[in-house]
Amino acid sequence: GETSSQDSEAKIEIVPEGVVESLNLNTPTLTVELGAGTYGTVEALTATQTLIIGDGVTIGTLILNGGALQVDEGATIDEIIVKDADALQTAIAAGVDVKLGADITLTTYLASTKDVTVNLNDHNITSGSLAFYVTGGTLTIDGEGIVTGNSGNSYSQPAVWAATNGKVVIMN
Repeated sequence: GETSSQDSEAKIEIVPEGVVESLNLNTPTLTVELGAGTYGTVEALTATQTLIIGDGVTIGTLILNGGALQVDEGATIDEIIVKDADALQTAIAAGVDVKLGADITLTTYLASTKDVTVNLNDHNITSGSLAFYVTGGTLTIDGEGIVTGNSGNSYSQPAVWAATNGKVVIMN
């Protein structure tokens, strides 16, 4: 791998030779970029930083334990499992389908503007206010689990809100 510093942010780039069956990244203070290559399972914790999946990267299963996600065009990921609100938000913003790997409590709503599927996978999403705000594209919620929204005021906040250009599909 190659390490560089950009805008005072530490970053590591990984470009493997051959197929990597399993990669576990525990880099809570580093942005990590996976360069062209093939990975079986990648489990990552980038915490307050970003995991960048570069063009030409192929991943079987990506498990995000925390941190933001950037998926470049030309990357292929068969399955993405998210375990925290930041990873879920960045995946939804990127228009990437995800499966929950844990219950998630939101501190702010999840903005959805692209076609994306969230598989609850027997987990719950809980918000003190709105959980999903869909302003474009189609948000599909699939799998067993509960999405809860509540304002805490004298009126109830819906868990999912679709604006004029947004669409919600709930599967079971």
